[in-house]
Amino acid sequence: MQGPAHGEYERGELNMLERKGWALDTPGARKLLNEFPRELKNKLVGCYFEDDTTSEDAMQVLEYLTFGSSITRIIREAPGSAMAFEYLYRFKEPEDPIDAYFVNSLSGYHVYLRLKALEKNLPYWVGQFTPNPERIFIDNIGSGPGHDLINVLAANPELAQSVHVRNIDIDAEALEIGRKRVRELGLEGSFSFVCGSFHKVKRRDAHLVMLVGMLCPMPMEMCKKILRICARYVHAGGLIIYSTNQTAMKQWDPFTDFLMRLAGWVQDYKTEHESAKIATDAGLQYVSQFFDEYLHFQCMTIARV
Repeated sequence: MQGPAHGEYERGELNMLERKGWALDTPGARKLLNEFPRELKNKLVGCYFEDDTTSEDAMQVLEYLTFGSSITRIIREAPGSAMAFEYLYRFKEPEDPIDAYFVNSLSGYHVYLRLKALEKNLPYWVGQFTPNPERIFIDNIGSGPGHDLINVLAANPELAQSVHVRNIDIDAEALEIGRKRVRELGLEGSFSFVCGSFHKVKRRDAHLVMLVGMLCPMPMEMCKKILRICARYVHAGGLIIYSTNQTAMKQWDPFTDFLMRLAGWVQDYKTEHESAKIATDAGLQYVSQFFDEYLHFQCMTIARV
């Protein structure tokens, strides 16, 4: 790795630099590092190589990130909030260089690709229930505004005629964004919005439950527990679609992973096999998977109750 960040960092051993240093030599990382004052940049690089997210140096870096980044402030203040995704889904333009880094990093771009993958694949899976004469009920748990299904029904008016989605989230601000979009698109009859914890929401034997992003920070055992609870919301033969972050994300974008963890957004990375095993270990039938093409940083697994 070349560049000032490498030359100024003297404490790391050569093998560590070779293993992790390449991520600092990407155009986005170089541009971000140039935004930092020289002394603080050295501290950030040192903390990255040592995987240090708790020292005094790390806290100084975090304060700088928080001051200059709306995304970092959101993550620090409310890690479960969906508002950071308004930038990552490209509904809001980043207004400063740090947010621009997050949005344009591979990890940030994969969130947008995940949305596109859901828009492409959900019509097929929702359509599996169309021969059923009754209305198709979908519970979108941890939905945020619910952009995925709003986009799907807006693009597929024939589905909007037969589908009702409950967007369920604890973030009232995010749900209000969804309500506004639904009104603007004339989809009020296809959506309702519930503010609160999903396990306190009355069940209605849904055909499909969505868990997009909700399981990403959770270890395997917690993911299985959540799936078992969600299975109670689905009628026999219904589907659960859940997403999980893949190990490729940490391997191919370790610097962004470090910055996310520094801010308090810790992910639990899994393989495709582990993502599928969550379903079978939870007592569900594994059906299929699809991904955020082309990165494969996020795996969407379909399981049948």
